[in-house]
Amino acid sequence: GSYQVAKWNGTRVSVKIFDKDSYSDPESINAFKYELTLLEKVRHPNVVQFVGAVTQNIPMMIVSEYHAKGNFQNYLQKKGRLSTSKVLRFAVDIARGMNYLHECKPDPIIHCNLQPKNVLLDNGGKLKIAGFGLLRLSKLSADKAKLARPDDQLDPS
Repeated sequence: GSYQVAKWNGTRVSVKIFDKDSYSDPESINAFKYELTLLEKVRHPNVVQFVGAVTQNIPMMIVSEYHAKGNFQNYLQKKGRLSTSKVLRFAVDIARGMNYLHECKPDPIIHCNLQPKNVLLDNGGKLKIAGFGLLRLSKLSADKAKLARPDDQLDPS
C-alpha cells in the first residue's frame, strides 16, 4: 500500500492505505486482517506503535505512530560515520525490538526484511522496528523456528 501523514486527535500519524486492486483478492484481504492481528498485540518502545485501523470502509487503512525524523537509511546517509557509542546504542535498540518480536506469544513474529529503511528514528533518537506486518509467520516451520532461537548453531551446509 501507500503511506500518508494525517492528524488524529491532534497528533500526526502515519496511514498505510490498502491498494485498491487488492479489494477483490481474498488472499490480500486476509493478509491485511492478519497484519491487524499482529499489530494489535505489539507493544514495545523499540517497535512502531499501532494506533488503529479502518476496516469497514474503502479504502481500508492502518494507522500507526508517525516519526518525522524518518527512517534509519536516510539518517545514515545524512550523518555518515557514527561514533562507537551511537552505533552501540542503535544496535541495542534494534536488538531489543527484534527480540521482542521474536518472543511474541503465542506466535513469534519473524521480520525477514530488516533493513535501515524499515527502522524509524523517533524524536528522542531511539530506533523503532517497522515494516514487519504483512509477513505471515505465526506458523513457523522447524527451520524458521531454529532461526528464531539464538542459542542454536546453524549448520553452514
